Amino acid sequence: MLHNASLLIDDIEDNSKLRRGFPVAHSIYGIPSVINSANYVYFLGLEKVLTLDHPDAVKLFTRQLLELHQGQGLDIYWRDNYTCPTEEEYKAMVLQKTGGLFGLAAGRLESSSVIMAHCNRELLGSSDPPTSAYMPGAGMTGTVLAVSTLYSSL
Repeated sequence: MLHNASLLIDDIEDNSKLRRGFPVAHSIYGIPSVINSANYVYFLGLEKVLTLDHPDAVKLFTRQLLELHQGQGLDIYWRDNYTCPTEEEYKAMVLQKTGGLFGLAAGRLESSSVIMAHCNRELLGSSDPPTSAYMPGAGMTGTVLAVSTLYSSL
């Protein structure tokens, strides 16, 4: 749901004509309607997260969407300023854009364990943040998906 919403916005920002061989949504429905619909989906996601009634879930959702938009901002900046990023910079940007959404899914999978880890940290007096076993794999999955999508559109 969130990934599709981000693709709608990405197609507008990149002035895309096709997505996976089909006309992009904004060429059919118009830019204002597509922006509104994509933003609506972001807030539907937030509404669902809020039903969890846990601040860590809201923080995770917010952090991952911020990562997505920061990565997209870098992509736009490099394109508009004719800047070629290093391979490492590009990988980091892709990780922000696509890996962030996979990170959101991974974070949701382990949210109960993170909540338990948070409770245990407070009980034990530790200030170390809980670690995630899923985030590296989520980032890798997002990177592979993004690179394969870009490659197939060449």
